[in-house]
Amino acid sequence: MNWRINKATAAFFLSSLLFASCEDPTGVGLELQEPGSQIGTKFTDTTAVLASTVLLKDSIFTLGATNTLVGQLNDEKFGKITARTFAELTLVGGNDTITKGSTLDSLVLAIDYAYAYGDAISKEINKRSAVTWNVYPLTQGFIDQTTYFTTSGLSYNANSLLATSTFVPRPTETYTLPADTSTKIPYLATFRLDQQSAGRALATSILDQAETSTLKVQKDFLNFFKGLAIVPAGATNNIIGINPSSTRTAFTLYFKDKDGKAKKYAFRFSDRYFNQITADRSGTALAAFTNYAQLIPSGQTGNATFLQAGTGLVTKLTLPNLENFRKTIDGKTLELVVNKAELVIPVLASALPDTINTPLPSIITVLEATSNNLIAKTQGFPNVLLAEGGSSPATLTYDKAQKAYVVNVTSYVQSVLYNKRKNNGLILLPSNVTTSVSTPSNNGQQVNRAVLEAQPYSPSESNTNRRPRLRIYYSTVQ
Repeated sequence: MNWRINKATAAFFLSSLLFASCEDPTGVGLELQEPGSQIGTKFTDTTAVLASTVLLKDSIFTLGATNTLVGQLNDEKFGKITARTFAELTLVGGNDTITKGSTLDSLVLAIDYAYAYGDAISKEINKRSAVTWNVYPLTQGFIDQTTYFTTSGLSYNANSLLATSTFVPRPTETYTLPADTSTKIPYLATFRLDQQSAGRALATSILDQAETSTLKVQKDFLNFFKGLAIVPAGATNNIIGINPSSTRTAFTLYFKDKDGKAKKYAFRFSDRYFNQITADRSGTALAAFTNYAQLIPSGQTGNATFLQAGTGLVTKLTLPNLENFRKTIDGKTLELVVNKAELVIPVLASALPDTINTPLPSIITVLEATSNNLIAKTQGFPNVLLAEGGSSPATLTYDKAQKAYVVNVTSYVQSVLYNKRKNNGLILLPSNVTTSVSTPSNNGQQVNRAVLEAQPYSPSESNTNRRPRLRIYYSTVQ
């Protein structure tokens, strides 16, 4: 799934959420009041909020994302998460010409990286695990008009190791050169292909293409070499986000011409690259997931729910009694206005220490759900709740004091109470949504995760009980 929303859809939902052009949402029902009647303001947070974890039916559109991921992390709550990157190379200008009779010096893959997850986040380098990545040749090329998701993959020859590299990640650090201490240079992951027999054979075969269309026409080059698979060599205790579009990410052949002059020929990653993310949840509370769109109530997962965009885990909240909120004991229907409604969803207290190395999602968007646990759509785009008084998507804000996420859902609650919107629940999506059908979401292919408190409501509970709450401030006609 590509989590996107277009501008026309956003405008449609803005009007349907606020329905301000036809009816003032702050005055819904008030036109029925008798002259001289009084408005009373009340508060409640006893409306039941049921929370579940859902494995989305579709995955995240990832072709051409800002970052692609590589690594493997064993997470006791989310399982073994493995990320691989598949990339196509492209011919670029400005290279030295490879002429017949040239000889090989080296073939080097350099990768710029920045995003980090796991122990690579640690500020102390001695607490970061060294990682080993392997590079293999693709045996299956990219196909035009094909959409690639985080569940997609391309076949590669695991028996033809082009290169391997072991390094300690330095995602936020830089170094300087002795001759230029004012310029800070980010660290790269580097691979010497000429040090492996298969990699050296590839380098030699590139030289053999001197003065042919293979090094002049992209289509011919892709027939010659389909691309690279960058794969973690076992558990790495972290996952790294590489930047394929960086000018520092390059696949460079260093050679000497027949006169012995040193030259180089560089390839770049094309705009066709993506990462695959898989999860083995054996032995975790989430092991019961066997099908997409499956819902597991929080009572079956330790009274907690889970969020992780890259593996398709979202939290669904349902408000089963909301339609009855206006009903009185004697069967009458109240006329009321929701002054403010907000959801407060605490982060699981025991999971907070984990957020040091496994940080919370940088953004969580609120969308409407369907009755069968999917994201509701209109004209192919997700039904995103809009921020109160604005046209941008509604997102959760983390409140450090409460150790909880908070989001204003006033218009949504008002519209459900007056049957303007179906009460199928809400999806908490740990990703942004985009306004372009051709642009992947910036955060959808990350593995940042959250574990949320989902204690059930009880009439005898204390006010300190950490459970999802719907706080409603409302006014009634008296």
